[in-house]
Amino acid sequence: MKILTQKASNCQTNIFRLANRVPVQDIALRYMGTPKKGKWWRCPFHQEKEESFTYKIKFRCFGCGWNGGNVDLVMKLFGLSPLEAARLICRDFSIPIDDHPPTKEAMARVAEVRREREREETIKNKIEQTYKETALLHRVAFQLGMDHVEVVLADVLDGLQSREKARQIEALRYARKWWLA
Repeated sequence: MKILTQKASNCQTNIFRLANRVPVQDIALRYMGTPKKGKWWRCPFHQEKEESFTYKIKFRCFGCGWNGGNVDLVMKLFGLSPLEAARLICRDFSIPIDDHPPTKEAMARVAEVRREREREETIKNKIEQTYKETALLHRVAFQLGMDHVEVVLADVLDGLQSREKARQIEALRYARKWWLA
């Protein structure tokens, strides 16, 4: 029985070793997408306006202080156990392992998190585009002396820049309803 336990333990150690051999930049591109600036992303673990998440040998966020390796990042991104995260990395990078593939539940969580991230990215892009268009309208209203319109546009711009997601969505809906339909 001791031999079986030791073999299972070695198998798990090997899977972690294999998962951590994948270059961090490949992990980042696969699971975080294309960076906005060089090797910098917006941290997926907290709300921020500027990119503060990067890597050298490991990942690090200068905004919230999170840091970790490949398995740590995938665990936190998708809510997986360490073993599930290592299996996912090995599967996604075609690394053969003498272990079970990720469970259906783990893959379902990964798919849901990816869908949620895509929705958030779409909303973020719409907010950025709406902000640009509304700022242009605001400048025109200011130049034409349309004070009543300028006040409404300024309020929408404030909402779009808010850190509160609900306020951003409300401002986005208002702008789309009245002048960006």
